[in-house]
Amino acid sequence: DDKFEDNTMAKKKSGLVLVFCILAVPIAIMFYLALADSSKCTNIRDLCTERCRLQYLSVERKFQSEMKGEVNCNADCDAAAEDCLSECTTLLVAGICLCGAIFCAFFVLFAIPALIGEDASGNAYDTVWVRPAYGEPREDEEQS
Repeated sequence: DDKFEDNTMAKKKSGLVLVFCILAVPIAIMFYLALADSSKCTNIRDLCTERCRLQYLSVERKFQSEMKGEVNCNADCDAAAEDCLSECTTLLVAGICLCGAIFCAFFVLFAIPALIGEDASGNAYDTVWVRPAYGEPREDEEQS
């Protein structure tokens, strides 16, 4: 019986390790891409803003309204950078969700059986007779 208990626990541990190994690579890739792309987004915004500044540097402005082109150019740069950063945030949130999947696997394999009172072999301490809530018990069912 101890051998069976050890085998059941080993299966649960190997299942958790398998889930971790399957999800670890995508998690690492998503976190790396999110961090690498966020610095790239900042550089792109800086280069775009510098291009706008150089483009409108030699323009002589007499009125405030003549700055509209430069203001629009800078606004376009900021919008493009914001879109890029939102993609990075999406990758980061997806990686966090996959980390949550590892936690859920642990919860399903170890915490729930412990909460419902199973021993290491997977047998519940108290036998629970499951039946539908809407049906009347049949006469041949054992009642506890």
